[in-house]
Amino acid sequence: MFVITYQDIHGSSAKEIAVKFDCSKKYPCTGIKLEDVNLTYHNQAAEASCTNAGGVASGLVQPTSCLHPYTARRELMVDDL
Repeated sequence: MFVITYQDIHGSSAKEIAVKFDCSKKYPCTGIKLEDVNLTYHNQAAEASCTNAGGVASGLVQPTSCLHPYTARRELMVDDL
């Protein structure tokens, strides 16, 4: 189960870091899903930044996902209990 899905997002970013998940160590962001996200910065590949964030990516995702897959799996196991 995913808490939030970012799906079919296309366009350009005003900043080089187009995707930023800045979450706390005590309360990390989990269950994030990126699906078919394509963002550029000045017609170049944009960047992603993740701190204490977990989830999965599917389809075309640009910038390359920085989500930590372990955090997503851990949440799935807790939800399955």
